[in-house]
Amino acid sequence: MPSLKSAVLALAATFPMLSLAESAIEYNYVQASFAKSQMDSPYSEDTESTTGTAFTLKKDLGYKVVAGVTGRFLELKERFEEEDTRYGADLDQRTLTVSLDRYFEVSPTFHIVPGLSYSEIKTDLVTKFQRTDVEFFYDVSSVTYTNSSAFNLMTRYRLSEGSPFELSGTVSYATGEEEDSVILDLSAEVNISDIVSGRFSVRQDFESDYPEYLYSVRVYF
Repeated sequence: MPSLKSAVLALAATFPMLSLAESAIEYNYVQASFAKSQMDSPYSEDTESTTGTAFTLKKDLGYKVVAGVTGRFLELKERFEEEDTRYGADLDQRTLTVSLDRYFEVSPTFHIVPGLSYSEIKTDLVTKFQRTDVEFFYDVSSVTYTNSSAFNLMTRYRLSEGSPFELSGTVSYATGEEEDSVILDLSAEVNISDIVSGRFSVRQDFESDYPEYLYSVRVYF
């Protein structure tokens, strides 16, 4: 959906860098996340564990508009061995996402946040097959680039203005080069101090059989 990318870039250029009056829910922060999930094996019906990291910067531009940039890194390493053969797969995926959101204050502690995002995705996959009896080795490497646009609808709810607890939920409809998908993200946040919080999230892409679990540290500024 190229029109979504154009909309994100056009809106980002429209709003100047202005501050907004203080609210119980903040949008200026940096976040580091560690993710764990499962992925189908390229060689069998088994599943393999994947690990990932993500780094996010969110900035309130004023007029209740929030810009965001996220860098995401996913890794899968699999080794499979039979009597006279060995298999291996190394997958590295890197995603860069830019987003633009507009939040609406139902109350200081409850916001509804629709937004748009655009992602560029690069995937490197190296597969290896080795016949140990004849010393034959075969190596295939592929690099793919894809793009994805998404419409997101998020709600953020804090129990009270002074509460350390916050709940959020996001539903995203994403369209890409291969197929469309619906993604659900549910998060709980605990404020450790005035500027640092810990978050736990469960993310489910309904095109995948396996949820993703994210453990994050968020620093507000």
